[in-house]
Amino acid sequence: MPEETQLISETAGLFSPEQVAEAHVKDIESGNYYTAIGLDGWMLSILTAGAAPERNMLRSLAQILLAGLLRGVILVYTGYFYGIVKKCYRRRKAEAQRQQQKSEPSVE
Repeated sequence: MPEETQLISETAGLFSPEQVAEAHVKDIESGNYYTAIGLDGWMLSILTAGAAPERNMLRSLAQILLAGLLRGVILVYTGYFYGIVKKCYRRRKAEAQRQQQKSEPSVE
């Protein structure tokens, strides 16, 4: 797994396939149109609701009232993730340059 993927995944934690499957089955049985697992998943479900039907009044209110605020939160997340990717890229690039310098014959 690339370092960037591992570091970004650590911010929210990963869920097992069993946890994801159980949540999907539960939501399908309840008539929900999407499955959100964890806090990050819930935030993304609010932000991506769009024109999807919503059967739960509380979730409808959350989508209406929190979309703007959560958009700001997601922008912070995105900036943080971009910083991780940029840092890893720079580290790999510097390592490649060091390796290239080692492999070049020295001129004296």
